[in-house]
Amino acid sequence: MIGSVTVGYGQYLRSYRKIADDCEYLDNKQVLKWRHQRVARMVKWLESEGMIGTLETTLGTLFTISNFQKFQDFKSYRVGQLGTRLGTDTGQIRDNNNHLNQSNQSLGRRQIPDGWAPNDKHRTKAKASGLDIDREAERFRNHATSQNRTLVNWDAGFNNWLLKAEEFQRPTPAIQTSGPPPLARRPKGLVS
Repeated sequence: MIGSVTVGYGQYLRSYRKIADDCEYLDNKQVLKWRHQRVARMVKWLESEGMIGTLETTLGTLFTISNFQKFQDFKSYRVGQLGTRLGTDTGQIRDNNNHLNQSNQSLGRRQIPDGWAPNDKHRTKAKASGLDIDREAERFRNHATSQNRTLVNWDAGFNNWLLKAEEFQRPTPAIQTSGPPPLARRPKGLVS
């Protein structure tokens, strides 16, 4: 209990102004801190996301962390769980990958199918552009696999690949110079 306010497990009592002071940081040898309004916006966002709940008191705002018991209670830890930096980093990478996979799936994105091959339209376009379709398809598959690419439409992706390949195939214009070619130029004062 702080004054007349009871602060429970997973709760924090602090004023917005004090939180702004807590968020002081050094930038280019200058001490900067968040403004009261920025703290208020951040708190509002955390509330809208369901991460925290707030209660205004005479001593400041009482912040309650949502699901605090679930994430911070020692009873929920598994036996033998490592609390090391490596364990944390590994968990974050796993969670990020799961999040990316979920967002890719929600957009209909997927990795290149095993049996993907260029269609007749691709073959016609490649022939008209003077491209080797088999070589370009192999390069496209290798790139997609090595970069772990996900697309909604792999045929459209290959159309773009062919357009780029056609651009790279075009000869670059020669640079125009004035005067005789470099081999014909001779230093002054030399007699032939």
